[in-house]
Amino acid sequence: MVHVLHENSLPEEPWFYMFDWDAVIYFDKRQKFIKKVYENSYYIPFPCAPLRKFDQEKARKQLNLPLNKKIILIFAQRGYAPYLPSLPSDLKDKILLLILSSKNRVSDILEAYSKSPNIEVRVENILSWEELDKYVFASDAVILHKFRSRGHAVVSSTIFQILGTKKPFLVPKYSDFFHPLNSEVLKYGNNLELGQLISDIARNDKKVKYILKNAEKYVKANIAEKIAEDYVKL
Repeated sequence: MVHVLHENSLPEEPWFYMFDWDAVIYFDKRQKFIKKVYENSYYIPFPCAPLRKFDQEKARKQLNLPLNKKIILIFAQRGYAPYLPSLPSDLKDKILLLILSSKNRVSDILEAYSKSPNIEVRVENILSWEELDKYVFASDAVILHKFRSRGHAVVSSTIFQILGTKKPFLVPKYSDFFHPLNSEVLKYGNNLELGQLISDIARNDKKVKYILKNAEKYVKANIAEKIAEDYVKL
């Protein structure tokens, strides 16, 4: 019997310690504290969905999005918050910031951002992974702004699901939820840095090519099938 630890601290439930686990798995090295309780604890990285691609123009047509702009997707669901970059003046007319929001949050987001001509807000209550994929493929980059979590989550499962889409992802520099990823994503500390990174993406800067190459390597090394083999070997 194997337990996969998802929490960022020792489980509080008494039943957890009643089992004689054959193994306890942790997928983030910050969870190593579990070894103090169970010596038969093993680190196995969080699995990634496979590398994949889809025609950007086709995705945009299916989603009724403009074909002549750079689209930056801002995921504002499941604990993610909208966070807008400070764009250079020469890019403001060339970029569309597309915010996906759940219905219960959309009124506040619309009130804050709907008057801006380069921002579009869409209500998408619950997206399947396939639906999220389509939005990612339609975009030129994705902002995943997350600092807080429901419960005691350690990492953002979303980033591992969509890292294989071969798009640049922008995440907060000081967020714990993207801790395993360093040279595979672009990290910002404020909206000015975020704006500069989007400018780099628009220019296809070498740092963008660098993180995309590293992200592809990371996905190949941690693809779900390989991670499953590690579990079987236990």
